[in-house]
Amino acid sequence: MQFRIGLNLGEVIVDRGEVYGNGVNVAARLETLAEPAGICISGAARDAIGNKLALSYEYLGEHQVKNIEEPVRAYRVNFSGEPDMRNKVAAPPSRGRKLWPVAVAAALAPIALGAWFVLSRSAPTLSSPTVASAPAPVKANRIAVLPFANLSANPDNEYFSDGMTEEMISKLSRVPGLEVIARTSVIVYKGSNKKIAEIAKELNVSSVLEGSVRRNGDKLRITAQLINAANKAHLWSNDYDRDLRDVFAIQSDVARNVAEALRVTLSPTLAQQIEKKGTENLQAYDLYLQGIYHQSKGTADGLQASIELFSRAIEKDPRFARAYAVLALTFELQGIFGLVPQRIAFSKQAETARRSLALDDMIADAHNEIASAKLYLELDWVGAEKSLNRALELNPNLSGVYEGRALNLFCPLGRHDEALASERRAMDLDPHSSLTQGNLGWIYWCARRHDQAIEQFKIAIAREPTFNFNYWGIGLSYAAVGRFEDSIKSMQKYVEFSGGGGDSLGGLGWAYGMAGRRDEALAVLAKLKDLEKKGNVEKIAFALVHTGLGNKDAAFEWLEKVYADGNYQRLLYLNGGNWVDPLRADQRFAVFVKKLGLTK
Repeated sequence: MQFRIGLNLGEVIVDRGEVYGNGVNVAARLETLAEPAGICISGAARDAIGNKLALSYEYLGEHQVKNIEEPVRAYRVNFSGEPDMRNKVAAPPSRGRKLWPVAVAAALAPIALGAWFVLSRSAPTLSSPTVASAPAPVKANRIAVLPFANLSANPDNEYFSDGMTEEMISKLSRVPGLEVIARTSVIVYKGSNKKIAEIAKELNVSSVLEGSVRRNGDKLRITAQLINAANKAHLWSNDYDRDLRDVFAIQSDVARNVAEALRVTLSPTLAQQIEKKGTENLQAYDLYLQGIYHQSKGTADGLQASIELFSRAIEKDPRFARAYAVLALTFELQGIFGLVPQRIAFSKQAETARRSLALDDMIADAHNEIASAKLYLELDWVGAEKSLNRALELNPNLSGVYEGRALNLFCPLGRHDEALASERRAMDLDPHSSLTQGNLGWIYWCARRHDQAIEQFKIAIAREPTFNFNYWGIGLSYAAVGRFEDSIKSMQKYVEFSGGGGDSLGGLGWAYGMAGRRDEALAVLAKLKDLEKKGNVEKIAFALVHTGLGNKDAAFEWLEKVYADGNYQRLLYLNGGNWVDPLRADQRFAVFVKKLGLTK
């Protein structure tokens, strides 16, 4: 357990067990300026201590404190005995210490102490890249919103504090001039005891927004503070003691104040967007936050639970546009991971995203979902690019849109330089994501830069050893450079972490075939036929194995079946992918990719 402590010397009032007064108020505000495991003291306390203790003090400047008329001098206690001279604020001349009389003759306490508890939980370990590189210069107005701490008595309110984090990222991401780190990269610091300066360095940000949420029934206490990472100065902070119905107003107020503190001007249109409530129905909003919480787990059960919660939210408020948008994403994820037949999943994705935009065409995530659906269902390359560009106009900080544009649009069309630039932008906004690391590997693979793809997939696997798609990618890349045994081992890992599904077996069968291990490839093919009788094998798996075996007629037959079923998502990467290299010389290949809107 770590403490933040605010220390002040001043008048307090004790009345029938209640302690209050300006002395307490100042201490409570100073607590918000302290770092975890740190102490922040007032000028009055500093003057009283003098040189009596073997400590040093870093002056943090004067701060206007809520409900206190005059600014309060604040100091950080440095236990090392040596003051931190970096970006130190010059201390003012010493002021005379005032000893105020007691307001009521109940009791006198010379020191008022205010502290909130920060519960420390272990955070995931961050793996370092295999090759060290100089950090990029920190950009001004590059900000990270750290996970808001759940200080509620009920631990089940975790979803609500996580939702507050998500909402603040979403609102700030829409502000032009701000670069906002994606949720997947800040969530690794949930419960972390790392100092703000360390986190800021790892994320390469200039400022950090942190806070806490305490919910008790319909009552909320939310604290938020914006910290300059360079000098640890507080650019803005506030406490909100409100009713639950005011949560939207709190979020908007925080976003406005952060923008103002960072000297970013909000246009009237953007200010209106930030003020906009997703719903007036608090029950719908609560269900929506629970859905986000379960969706972020990234499991089959989590996705199904989120669908049910989002659907219930929409029942409560049929005009809740953002709920439709996140529901569309959940349907897409079910299709991509093979949990639901793709045509069904992507049709639901498209329908739900369209309903979102019909209610509010300013939702960037919904435009992103429309773009994906246009590719998966229609192979509409032009329409998809327009939707992706519109999503980025509305929210230039959506790392997922940059990734989708790189992988699903630029790579298939052979626009590899644009794909790399777009993916690197995604990595800049989401630096700790193992998914972005792996996706860079896929772009190298698509560009046929297989040695770089192998090294990049190794980095991604080191960060997330059980993520199956990275083994699929590195397995393909190993085969491209003639390392067939390594390809087979990677494909075996792909099968292991995929639960033995048809797609992963298709990859393994392909690797066996490419390595000349025909009998083992045929054994995989026989297993796929058995699984097909149960109806849980994608047809692309058969095309993979037959391609590896060199059975061109059968391979094209299965590719045509995939196309006839409308499972276009499985065919997006034929243009640059090495798995179809045995088919490229056949004239049928040129005809087939032309149907997809691609070129040979």
